[in-house]
Amino acid sequence: MTREIPPFHRNNSPYLFDDGTGIGPSMVELEARVRSHALRLKRLEIRRLLWIADNGPAWPILELAAMRAGIVLTPLGPDPSWELVRHVTSITGCDVVLTDEPAALEDHLGHGEPVPPTLGARGWRITPEGRVPPIPAETARISITGGNTGDPRGVCHDGATIWGESERLCATLRMTPHDVHLALLPLADPGVARWVIHSALLSGATTVLSPLRSLGLVGDEAGDPIAIAAMIERTAPTILLVTPAILEGWLSTLPGSDPHVRERLRRVITVGAPLPRAVSRHADELGVPVYSGYGLTEAGGIVSMNSPRESLRGTVGRPHAGMTLRVLADGELMVRGASHLGVLDESGFVPAQEECATGDLASIDGNGFLSIQGRKKNRIVTPGGREICPEWIEEILRAQPSIAEAFVFGEDRPYLAAVILPVRGRESQVHGELRGANLRFPEISRLGGWHIYDRPLSHEERTLTPTGRPNRTEIFARCHHLLYDETRT
Repeated sequence: MTREIPPFHRNNSPYLFDDGTGIGPSMVELEARVRSHALRLKRLEIRRLLWIADNGPAWPILELAAMRAGIVLTPLGPDPSWELVRHVTSITGCDVVLTDEPAALEDHLGHGEPVPPTLGARGWRITPEGRVPPIPAETARISITGGNTGDPRGVCHDGATIWGESERLCATLRMTPHDVHLALLPLADPGVARWVIHSALLSGATTVLSPLRSLGLVGDEAGDPIAIAAMIERTAPTILLVTPAILEGWLSTLPGSDPHVRERLRRVITVGAPLPRAVSRHADELGVPVYSGYGLTEAGGIVSMNSPRESLRGTVGRPHAGMTLRVLADGELMVRGASHLGVLDESGFVPAQEECATGDLASIDGNGFLSIQGRKKNRIVTPGGREICPEWIEEILRAQPSIAEAFVFGEDRPYLAAVILPVRGRESQVHGELRGANLRFPEISRLGGWHIYDRPLSHEERTLTPTGRPNRTEIFARCHHLLYDETRT
């Protein structure tokens, strides 16, 4: 089944730069390449394709070609664990795997029938484990998402949602052919990173795609601030989409940098995690126009976003066009609007409901600005019956120069306690900074103990989920006896 994609903005200016040093195809040339590769993919008789690749010019070409050829695409970012690849192929029923790093999967998949190289990627046909789950015929993409616990799931979207969200985002960002968007988030991740790529197609803006490996952004959420700063100076983007960790690292490089880079930037959007107040203040001091947003894969992408016209620090903005929000009595945010078709997990396909439960605790002020307090499943009830969201405590702890990451626990325990990952080279400062921060907390939120976790989180120890997020359940399982037996402070 061939799927139509909207017409691109018709101009002959470059749409893609491969890494800021080479000019890629114009919009007109891109359309021709997409048609050509769609025919090649169609001849391979692929039904569901798993695409494993770093950011680069091949990304939008293959994604659009698969859509045009009627192939359901499931993307994963660079260097996924075999555990994740196997799980994803099992729940999605993919019958072909294409990757830009075939050597990493050769031992596991090399026995399969090879498929012709496509856009520099190699691959194999595979036989899905078990029964291939049925999905709606209109499914165009399956986005892999996973929280801090549990196995990743596949969220099914159709082309109408993908392009509808892209058009809304294009209007929200007021993108024009004069804009340059530098992609610093994995295009394989669910959410807004790919939506901006599509918005550039519709508006005629230029997109810069640099391999995440070259920026230190594979296996490190903050990346290499020096490499990122150099890329930003070289490409002079007008729009950046970043996580708070990337933003914080880049801001640290700005003193002494070229001021014209900041003058050209008209919007830096933070997604993926709450924006710490200290980072927001630092951006304001340096004149960087930062606007935080909130997205949800199941809701189709952006749910809310601050903008130059309407912005309130400490919030993630007002609802995006077409979104209706409400907060339940227990504090959970519910979203109704652009949605998904359903979810794939080990049990099969689960159709979507009209209203999506986000799992996030939130509040909405009288002017419609949304604030996210934390995850419902992380909420702690103290012995005295008070409810605490650990995320705001963790934010303050992470603001200490010696603390890279913090995880606060305390459910069904006599006091709150934290697992701390120190910044390498600053381990000797951790205890002093922890004590100072702890004294500033309200008494109900003070830590009664902590443990310094002296090694990185990893897939091997299951302290990272298959999708690379901290696994709070496993972290607590490894450290609870230290938090509540030996480290009263």
